[in-house]
Amino acid sequence: CGPGFWTLPMAEIVGLQGQVIALDVSPEMLEALAAAHPPPHVSLLQGELPAINLPDATVDFIWAGFVFHEVEPPSALAVEMRRVLRPGGRLAVLEWRPDARGTDGPPRGHRLSPQQVEAYLRAAGLDSVQHIWHNEDSYLLSAEC
Repeated sequence: CGPGFWTLPMAEIVGLQGQVIALDVSPEMLEALAAAHPPPHVSLLQGELPAINLPDATVDFIWAGFVFHEVEPPSALAVEMRRVLRPGGRLAVLEWRPDARGTDGPPRGHRLSPQQVEAYLRAAGLDSVQHIWHNEDSYLLSAEC
């Protein structure tokens, strides 16, 4: 979740009738998010990926913004995401392109191609994998449980 760059907009999207769970390994990132005073329907959860400390089939949507390249093995993260998604739940994955020309993001050797991420998602049992968007630096995939 980091300091809330994606979390706070997600909280606005779901509104008070929804719930957002912000997961991060770093207590400092969770403290930064807490300092931003998120609305009451945002829960902070510290955890070490690829394990996701949530019950099976309890999540409607997962936003994984620049996460897959950080996790070893990425395939285990896809399996965990599939486990916590409800039937019909959706997943969106934003990642850095390995062929990006810019200097932002992780070292090129840590980046995953869209084809690699798609293979992890499909192997985990996720369906309807789509390449939604890309620019010169990053790409967005979606999948359904």
